[in-house]
Amino acid sequence: MTRKDRVAEYSQCLATHRAGLLGESIDRLRSIAESSVSGSGVPCRGDLYRLLGDWLIEADRAPEAVQAYQRSTDRYLESGETAKSSKMAAIGVQTIKTFWRKPSERIQLLVVRFDQEIRDLADVEGEEWNRANIAFRCAQMLFRTGLFQESAIWYINACELFELAEGSEREQAVCHHRIADLYHHEIPDFKLACEHYEVALKLYSLNKPISEYDDDAEACAESLREVLTLMQIERE
Repeated sequence: MTRKDRVAEYSQCLATHRAGLLGESIDRLRSIAESSVSGSGVPCRGDLYRLLGDWLIEADRAPEAVQAYQRSTDRYLESGETAKSSKMAAIGVQTIKTFWRKPSERIQLLVVRFDQEIRDLADVEGEEWNRANIAFRCAQMLFRTGLFQESAIWYINACELFELAEGSEREQAVCHHRIADLYHHEIPDFKLACEHYEVALKLYSLNKPISEYDDDAEACAESLREVLTLMQIERE
C-alpha cells in the first residue's frame, strides 16, 4: 500500500468514527497502527496507538485499551520521545487501576494479551507452533476460570492454528478431545460433542502406538460411547 493509500485509509477511518461506527473505526485504526509508518498525513505509530486506546475506552473495552496504550508507550520510547512515553505509561497504569478490581476484566486483559501475542507472530515464518500453543494456553486459562463457551472457542482457534504446523496431529486430537468434553459436560450439545470425539479419534489413530497416547484415545472412545448412549436416550 502506498503512502497516498495509507493517508486515504486514515482519513476514512476518522470519517467512520465521526459517523458513530465505533467498532468498524477501531478495526480500521488497529490495522493502520500495526502496519503504518509515520509521514505526511499519517500520525506516528505512538499517536495511532494512543488514539486507538482512547477509542477502545470509548467502546468500554478497557483491557484492549491497556494494550494499545502500552504499545503507544513503546513506540514513543523507540522514537526517543521520552516525555510522551512516560505520559502514556502513566495513562496505562491508571486505566488498569480503574478495572483491576473486577475479575472478569482481569481475565479479559489476559485474553487480549494472548491475542496480541498471536498477532505479533502472524507474519513470522516458522512460528505456527508458537501461535497455536498460545491459543491453547488461553483456552486452558478460560476453562480453569469457568468460561467454558469462551474456552471452546479458543480450543477451536488453537486447532485451526495447529493445522498449519507440520506433524501436529496429536495436538489437534487433544484440542478436539477437549472441545468434545466441553460440549459433553459443560455446554450440553451432544451432537457437537460426538462430532469432535470422532475427529479426535481419527487424529489419535495417526500417532504411533505410544502408551500415553493410547490412553487418551481410549478415554476419547469411552466418552464417545457415553454420548451416543445419551443421544439414544434423548431420542426415546
